[in-house]
Amino acid sequence: MDNTETPRLPSPIDLPERAKILDVIRGFALGGVFLSNVYVWMSGLIFMSRDAGQEAMSGTVQQVIDALFSILIGGKFMTMFTFLFGLGLAVQFSRAEESNDSATKRYLRRCLAFVLLGVLHLVFIWYGDITHQYALIGLFVLLFRKRSTKTLLIWGLAITLLALPAGMWIQYTLPKYLQSAEALEAANAAREAQSEEFNRQALAVFQGDSYLATIRMNWAAYWQHFTGPIYVAYNLGNLGNFLLGMAIGRLGWFQDVSAHRRAFKHLLGWNALIFVVSFATVVILRHFIAGKNTSPADLGMGLSILMPFCRNLGTLSLAIVYMSAITLLFQRKFFQRLFSIYVPAGRMAMTNYYFQSVIGVFVFYGIGLGHLTDIGPRWTVVMPVVAFTGQLIFSWLWLRRFRFGPVEWISRSITYGKLQSM
Repeated sequence: MDNTETPRLPSPIDLPERAKILDVIRGFALGGVFLSNVYVWMSGLIFMSRDAGQEAMSGTVQQVIDALFSILIGGKFMTMFTFLFGLGLAVQFSRAEESNDSATKRYLRRCLAFVLLGVLHLVFIWYGDITHQYALIGLFVLLFRKRSTKTLLIWGLAITLLALPAGMWIQYTLPKYLQSAEALEAANAAREAQSEEFNRQALAVFQGDSYLATIRMNWAAYWQHFTGPIYVAYNLGNLGNFLLGMAIGRLGWFQDVSAHRRAFKHLLGWNALIFVVSFATVVILRHFIAGKNTSPADLGMGLSILMPFCRNLGTLSLAIVYMSAITLLFQRKFFQRLFSIYVPAGRMAMTNYYFQSVIGVFVFYGIGLGHLTDIGPRWTVVMPVVAFTGQLIFSWLWLRRFRFGPVEWISRSITYGKLQSM
């Protein structure tokens, strides 16, 4: 009799193997990502001129909402998303090693699936897709796969905190040393004029009723807003979040929370303190040293690095506070029942993410209800909250019948090279 174990064939993670808390956090983050995308991008705020934007934000209610958004939402939920992406990679790589399976080929196919789905999303629905970016950035993760957990933590923190300050320094500070003041002023004026003209054209197209023109502008808006030095630096920062997630995934904290409760309490306490200090530092630098209306191009070398560094530190620390608090609360029966409403949405996050774009385009664009540039709370706060509540219900109903969301089924089928059973 042959006692050799039969190799475990690669397959998607079965439901009993999933860490439920990760689905809760992913579902929670998904709601915050929707709020953020609606508030800044889908509503058309990003395309409004400076004067029009300031006028729209002049009301007391709007200023309070904007302040709460900046403090509690902006960037925090996307950081959670990228962190969980990296943690999932650690679980996949570990599982592949246990089954004597090479995960690299399958991981590359997963990245290909994300690129294909992401490009279709940004062209035919909404230009702000992140999934193809995750796939392309995630290729660099392979360079760190065999590195130690300590190395992942060091590189992850360094890249996460320093990438954006470096990008801002390259775009706004470095030119001061390469050009004369007159040439630099002229170049900045020309770039600002070009940007305002593009935004004016984009608003006209997205407010129109031509879907074909919307498709064309999606591609143009993507290149305009997501290919500059700062956004490249932002994506590099996402790589840092991937590495941090991989490191925590290797430590197994989320796989056995009860054994690491003390670690989560330390994460919660220390990061709450770091967030308060970093936020206070940004407020002091912005309002009392640099000046509230000072543009990034006018900041000196020190402030051009220190301010985005403190913002990144605050964003990362608050994201960790959210994840740690949810994880600790989830150990109690009441909060397990309460937070479990997020589990189905977290399990089919890609499907919900793409459908959020459909909802946003329908509500704001001219091919739908036409509320573009209507940035009042009715459409930028209430609408996404109500719509996401509907997604929670839909996800629960869908997963009562099927194993995966439809987009997850497509990506998994491509990843594993065969149609998956629903």
